Amino acid sequence: MDVGEQTAIGLALVLPATLLIDDRRGRRAARALGIVTMGTMGLLVRARHDALIPSLRPQLDFLCGTGYFLSPQLISQVLSEVGE
Repeated sequence: MDVGEQTAIGLALVLPATLLIDDRRGRRAARALGIVTMGTMGLLVRARHDALIPSLRPQLDFLCGTGYFLSPQLISQVLSEVGE
């Protein structure tokens, strides 16, 4: 974990909020401390279910275009889950 994840976890111990974190080690550490976590993909799926975004595909395409890695299998699974 880098300093950013460590700081976010420390802050989440003080504030009652869901921690948005994608780093696998950081998520494990946060959960071990009783912190509720969510990743970027979970946030986007929630936004789609709540009709805050009309479609998930453009968001995933944008993320992948910026260098954010998402496996093709995960993309297919998530799009299927939201009916796209």
